[in-house]
Amino acid sequence: MVNPKAFGENASQKILELEAQIQAMREAEETLNLELKEVEASVKAAETKGSDLEQQLSEIENKLVASSEQKMKTIN
Repeated sequence: MVNPKAFGENASQKILELEAQIQAMREAEETLNLELKEVEASVKAAETKGSDLEQQLSEIENKLVASSEQKMKTIN
């Protein structure tokens, strides 16, 4: 026969354990969401930096081509 008092205590303990697990999972979720926002910001900054560097490279290439063409005109 099941002791009602022991069963109630076990059920209460299990509820407390489950509530603690839920709280821990919520905290972990919050931490992960914050980390995700930080990573998204880093990715956006990297994309912007990459775009800026591509623009700078294009400008340098254009200057080199113009300089090369100018030198060719001078030689001819």
